[in-house]
Amino acid sequence: MTVNSACIIVEEGAATPFAWVALVLIGLPFAGWCQRFLRCLLFARQRAAKALGAKVISLRMVERNKNVSPAEVALYHLVRSMAERAGLRAAPMVGVVPSDDINAFAIGRRGSYLIAVNVGTVNRLSVDELAAVLGHEVGHVAHGDSFVKTLALAVQDSIATFLISPLAFAHSLLRASPALLLLLSAGLLYGIWQGQRDLAIACAVALFLPQLAWIVLLACRALIAQLDRWREFHADAAGAALTSPHSMAAALAKIADDGSGKRIVTNPLHSPALAGFGIKDTILFAGLAGKLFATHPPVQDRVDALISGRFL
Repeated sequence: MTVNSACIIVEEGAATPFAWVALVLIGLPFAGWCQRFLRCLLFARQRAAKALGAKVISLRMVERNKNVSPAEVALYHLVRSMAERAGLRAAPMVGVVPSDDINAFAIGRRGSYLIAVNVGTVNRLSVDELAAVLGHEVGHVAHGDSFVKTLALAVQDSIATFLISPLAFAHSLLRASPALLLLLSAGLLYGIWQGQRDLAIACAVALFLPQLAWIVLLACRALIAQLDRWREFHADAAGAALTSPHSMAAALAKIADDGSGKRIVTNPLHSPALAGFGIKDTILFAGLAGKLFATHPPVQDRVDALISGRFL
């Protein structure tokens, strides 16, 4: 419709009302969606580092020994060693997150990726356990998991901005205004009763489209979470292959005992965007929501999978 509208404007030399309305309502939001999508996808590493509050360490900083401590240099070399063993040729960007809980993150694609590590991970794990955690995150990059998650995050962010946000506003407006809800319901019933199809359709769209948007978004979150849980087993296997199953299992045991950095969320749509990029669940859901929207399987299941060698 947007292309045809633009053609109408060009061919006729004058802007018809229909063409301008189509261009404004469809063309401009679509252009904005594309711009936001590309920005989220191409600058995922930088956006993630900023969101985590991480100090970014690049290969150039390490080679010049500029603004880096010996511990940070050692961490960078360990990450790069794991990456090379996993077959990643591109030099990593390493982020140091000022947090005491045990966690690590992988964002990006094989040619451009960020491995972010919490300070607590470095301080509270042994060298072998830290190497296993880094191998886990590098495995996400090597298997393409982090790119798929980055792509899904970019799509979700752009759709939420240009589609879900207006529908969410309409949803909140309906909840806050019983009179408007009653008026639309009455219009729907009146349209059906009197055979006024256009009125009935308009009222039905206004009533049910915002609700349908929430259901679709929740279903997408549940499907992505299911994929995340499945890929965690393979990333654990990668960490074990790059180090040893014992080191990976020991690291997971310490992660299970670490209760810091977690918080309870009642609405899955309000969970932080980077929650699924870490090595552990930082968001807790109650009841059925925990099974549907948890981004990581239970740690004991992951340890059992390592011991059985199911994914090795």
